[in-house]
Amino acid sequence: MNILIAGYGGIGLAVHTLLKALPFDCVNDVLITDIKDGASGQAMIRDRHERIDLVLNVTTDDAASIRDLCRHYDIHYLDTGLDMARDIVDLLPGPDTRRSVHLLGFGMNPGLIEFMYRRERLSGRHNALMLESDTAEMGAAPFATWSPQIYYSEAMVEPPFVCVDGELVDLAFDRHRPIVRLEMEDLLPEADYLWVPHEELFSIAANNPDCEFAGYLYSAPNLIQELAIECRTSGRDFPEVPVRHDLRGCDTVGLLLTGETERSRYVYNTADHQQCFRRFGINGTAWQVACGVCAGLYLTPHLAPGSYTMSTLPEECLPLVEHCLERLDFIISSRNLQLAPDLAGLSVDLADGSTVACCA
Repeated sequence: MNILIAGYGGIGLAVHTLLKALPFDCVNDVLITDIKDGASGQAMIRDRHERIDLVLNVTTDDAASIRDLCRHYDIHYLDTGLDMARDIVDLLPGPDTRRSVHLLGFGMNPGLIEFMYRRERLSGRHNALMLESDTAEMGAAPFATWSPQIYYSEAMVEPPFVCVDGELVDLAFDRHRPIVRLEMEDLLPEADYLWVPHEELFSIAANNPDCEFAGYLYSAPNLIQELAIECRTSGRDFPEVPVRHDLRGCDTVGLLLTGETERSRYVYNTADHQQCFRRFGINGTAWQVACGVCAGLYLTPHLAPGSYTMSTLPEECLPLVEHCLERLDFIISSRNLQLAPDLAGLSVDLADGSTVACCA
């Protein structure tokens, strides 16, 4: 396949780096359009559509229009997430893609965290609490490990939601976003977590009737999280923050699965920022997302035309994802847990005035 990377920020760089370091037989050539240089992914698709087999959209440059162009020219399409997470409700099931494959949310989260859920989900009724802790450190100035603007929008601007019995439900919040302080054995250090809206909450719950609750708690690197909270509280604009790659610390992304018939289990991947930088020149967060993209690229030739998230892939495709992740040294770990009382009793207030338990 000839691939167009529409946008060339940290994630575009990470994907391109992995494709060069670990060549995939399904990838022949890679074209790049960098919107920072004034280039347009849509214009390049129109001008070069006969040379393009798949568009990897890692921009926020009108994703719907790029998908429509790919549908029009029968070009495969892949992205790592939506501008607004709740838009996933209107995209599933996906529209007719004619003769192309459209992969929505094939990064880390959404993306591989859904694969982790499908591989390790509990039997019977259960809850899925997604927990991400990024302990990245570098100097005394705030920095980001991925798009700071999207982070701020997700953590502070977009109304947070959870998924209860397959339905998106808004949380109760005002200018002061709810903060949860927690730790989990030696897996996650004690830190402040924020509820964030993620499209995989709906993808997971809508496709798994036994999932009673799905929510996402994210603890970003301390300096940028403190800056985001201060800007939200004071009302001042969120400033420009650089994305850094040469970092200390780790990004751990996982799911806490709790139910009535099985022991609680945390399923996770940990990316060491410094190891990823030494090997690929990118931070661990970018590497995790790029692994999800590579899994999507590897899957595309094996899929019938249509729109897919990782949660809606045919069951027979999951071993292909596993094979790709092994090649990328992406390790999924799992540990049974005895939850501490504060975590076992964690609940969240909903906008309708009710409260829901986060752990079954």
